Amino acid sequence: EIVVDIEESFCMNQCKRGPNARMIRNGQVVIFDEENVMNETEKRRKTFQSVRNDGCVERIWGLGMDLAKGNIMGIDSGSVETLSDIMPQM
Repeated sequence: EIVVDIEESFCMNQCKRGPNARMIRNGQVVIFDEENVMNETEKRRKTFQSVRNDGCVERIWGLGMDLAKGNIMGIDSGSVETLSDIMPQM
C-alpha cells in the first residue's frame, strides 16, 4: 500500500517564497522530475514553494492522488526523519 502525505514545511530562510509544502510517500520525501511539476529550486529544497491559493493546493493534492495511484512517478529523496535541511532544529 502506498501512503502519501502532504505537509507544511518551514520557509528555509526564503519566506517570500512561502507557504511551502512537501510530499511524503511511505516515509520518504518525494520530488518530481517531470517537466513543469517542480522547478529546480523546489527540487533542491524538496518542497513546493509559493503554495498561496486554492489552485496551488489542488494541483499538489492531485499530484499526491496520482502518485498514490501510480499514475505519476516520484523520486524518493530522503527519509522524513533525516532531512534536517527542511525542518528547523529544535
